[in-house]
Amino acid sequence: MNSMTGYGCGQSQTGEWVARAEIRCLNHRFLDICLRFPRYCLAIEERARELISGRVSRGRVEVFLSLEVAEGVARPVKVDMALAQSYHNALNRLSESLGLAKPGDVTWLAQLPGVLQAEERLAEGESLWAAVRPALEQALAGVEEMRRLEGAKLGTDLGARVERLRSLLEEIRQVAPAAEVAYQDKLRARLAELAQHLDPGRLAAEAALFAEKVSIHEEVVRLEAHLQESARLLRASGPVGRRLDFLLQEAFREANTMAAKAQDATVSQLVVEIKAELEKMREQGQNVE
Repeated sequence: MNSMTGYGCGQSQTGEWVARAEIRCLNHRFLDICLRFPRYCLAIEERARELISGRVSRGRVEVFLSLEVAEGVARPVKVDMALAQSYHNALNRLSESLGLAKPGDVTWLAQLPGVLQAEERLAEGESLWAAVRPALEQALAGVEEMRRLEGAKLGTDLGARVERLRSLLEEIRQVAPAAEVAYQDKLRARLAELAQHLDPGRLAAEAALFAEKVSIHEEVVRLEAHLQESARLLRASGPVGRRLDFLLQEAFREANTMAAKAQDATVSQLVVEIKAELEKMREQGQNVE
């Protein structure tokens, strides 16, 4: 079982490119990949998505990528001749108006803003992908390791809570029959007072029906089944978060029904504790992949 949160970084150099990648994973109901790539990397974004979706199944995945030309690789320099000419004309006018010697050193022009600019070194998709992929894979490996470690901690905590729930449910199973018998006796005593005003046969049928309605046996059985399946999921490999979330919702529904039916103070208190544990599990389960 893996957590949905994690972080990893990677760096690689292939040919003339140095790629640096950072990946951050956060909680999300589905898989949401957000790529923050340089604008000239559009050609490789789809490949990056395929790589990530093959390794991560759920969560918001934010990917930050930077590319630099490797040290020692020459970058072309662009000269803006029109701008340089405008600067030169302006400087000539300035020197004439001030009575100064005309500037003759081209170094002055080269230092003026915009005259010389290092051009972005563009590359085709294959060479870019060859540089970027190792960095992404290294970052993903870091993410997976962190998610695995966090997932192990979550699994331990959730497993302990499942055992606590099963213990509480066993207490309910032990006290519920006696509680139901006590409630039926109390109901019979009350109905006996009203028997002289009602048909005995109809009275007995209604009493049996009502006693059946307040029985929590079926809810106990179903909740136990949900807990068994939850324990199995916690031991399973691969993504289990959605299935676990569904089981916890169903378990909470059974607990709510038990709370509504319970006619005994002890059973009611145990159900309250079960609901509290389920709520904690649901909070923790939100971070399970």
